[in-house]
Amino acid sequence: MSRLSQRILHVACFTLLSAASSAQFYKLHDADLGVAATGQYTSIISSATPSITSSTAAQGQSCLWQSGESAIHSDHEVWSCAAVQSDPINAMQPLTTNSPGVLVSFRDRPLPWASVEVNYQYTKFSERYVGADGDTAISDAVNIPTNMQEVTAAYLLRFYHHKRVNPFLSAGGGALCFTPVTARTTQWRGTGLVTLGVDLQTDSRLGFRIGARDLIYRAPTYALSSVPSTWVSTEEPYAGVYVKF
Repeated sequence: MSRLSQRILHVACFTLLSAASSAQFYKLHDADLGVAATGQYTSIISSATPSITSSTAAQGQSCLWQSGESAIHSDHEVWSCAAVQSDPINAMQPLTTNSPGVLVSFRDRPLPWASVEVNYQYTKFSERYVGADGDTAISDAVNIPTNMQEVTAAYLLRFYHHKRVNPFLSAGGGALCFTPVTARTTQWRGTGLVTLGVDLQTDSRLGFRIGARDLIYRAPTYALSSVPSTWVSTEEPYAGVYVKF
């Protein structure tokens, strides 16, 4: 994990711990702290086709991280791009490999039917850029191992209240930080967040939480001229535990 990622993690943990220990300044209302494992599946919503200025660009590019002189510089790491002789394409579209992650959430419930939550998530995956026309000849042209961190907040509504089973729906937003493993380039993206899930309360302060999250944002481009500004949706099923204060 990069130094920037470590700092963001420390700040997020400090924020969550500070919120959990703030009862002397603010009276908590049935608050809880949860930890969950997440999965990640990304799909393309829409994209804008970038302008193609040369016949080489129109045929696509095969790009890899390496040291030396090349087309696109990023500190000591650079992109090395070579033309791929295949059917013409309009652009390259971003996707991600499916990957697990860790989600930490703090919630406070000032009303029986409403809550607020703050989330931090860390996951590691590979950004994959494939041809807009699905050309398999360049489907592995760009594959960038990436650390992603999420800091979001949301309003949460409980549309059915029961002692042990409490379904909920939340909506909010925040920021995503994308840091390639092999370079120092970092890109930030704003994101929307929608969550649907259910809390399963036990006789103790411990409970179980399962659900599905959806993050909507513009995918990182990492300065690749053949990658359009693309809106993507990342669906995240999750399951974990929480502890009430």
